[in-house]
Amino acid sequence: PEWILYVADHVWPPEGSVLAEFLDLARKEPRRDYLRQVFGRKEAGGILFERLMMAPSVEEPRLPEVMEKTLARLREAYYLERRAKLKEALNQNPSLEILREIQELDQAIEAERRIYRRL
Repeated sequence: PEWILYVADHVWPPEGSVLAEFLDLARKEPRRDYLRQVFGRKEAGGILFERLMMAPSVEEPRLPEVMEKTLARLREAYYLERRAKLKEALNQNPSLEILREIQELDQAIEAERRIYRRL
């Protein structure tokens, strides 16, 4: 479906993450019952569905705004995860290249925060 492609185009989940696996499977087999069955068996998948079920319903006209805010927060989380790994690498092997990458991530993180704060 359309929303799967939208999410895949706007978030770049790390390989092996639950979201990457979900998007890959949803592209191949978009039936909700099938996805619920497959991911309901996994601990992380169960947590994902639990959070989705607890989320308040969204009115149709607000859906794009809510999706954009949610995806910005998700991208921020992936950037923060990457940043932590780079900080660790910088401590072990200081280099300007790693420092520059951390600075670029800091800018990307701030850009994502501006997106979800303005919505």
